[in-house]
Amino acid sequence: MRAALAMLEAGIVLLRDRSLDALSVEAVCRAAGSTVGAFYARFESKRAYFLTIERVICLRAQARLERFAESLSHLPASVDRFCEELVQNSVQGFRTNFGVFRAALLHSHEDMWTLLQATGDDFRRVLGARMAPLLVHVPRAQRTMRVQFAFTALMGTMVHIVLNNPGPLGLADDTLEQELARLVRHYLRAED
Repeated sequence: MRAALAMLEAGIVLLRDRSLDALSVEAVCRAAGSTVGAFYARFESKRAYFLTIERVICLRAQARLERFAESLSHLPASVDRFCEELVQNSVQGFRTNFGVFRAALLHSHEDMWTLLQATGDDFRRVLGARMAPLLVHVPRAQRTMRVQFAFTALMGTMVHIVLNNPGPLGLADDTLEQELARLVRHYLRAED
C-alpha cells in the first residue's frame, strides 16, 4: 500500500512540470523509490495509474468539502465569509493538483475529466443548499441557481487559468484569491 501511495504522490508532483504524455513510468518509480515491476504489479497501465490519482484527489476533495461544509456551520452566516472560504478552498485545490487538472482537461476526450467533473457537481449541490438561504435579496426560486452558477463561473475561471494562464493573474499570484472572492461576492450580492 505504501509503495502505491508513494507512486501516486510522485505522479501528482511530477505532473506539475510535465504533461501526462511526457510522464514516464520510470520517472514515477524513480521519484517514489520503486521499480517498474512494482508499478505494473499495482497498475494495469499508465492510464489506470492516472485514473487512480484522480480517485485519490476526488477522495481528498470530498474530505475538503465536508470540512468546508462543517466550517460554514460554525461561522456567522455571511455572504462575504462564504465567498472567502469558497475561493480559498477552490484555489488551494487547484494549486495542489494543478498538473493533474491540466492533464485531465487535456485528455478529456479520453474520458479523463469525468470523475473530477462529478466531484465538482457534488460541490455545487452542497454549496447551493448551504448558501442559498443567505441570499435573502434574491427571489427564493433563484437562490440555488445563483450560488451554483457562481461556483460554475469560479471553476470555469480556474480551468481557464490552468489551461491557458491568460493573465493578468495566475495560480501562484497572491492576489488571485482576493480578486476571485470579489468577483463571486459581487455576483452573489447583486440585486435582481
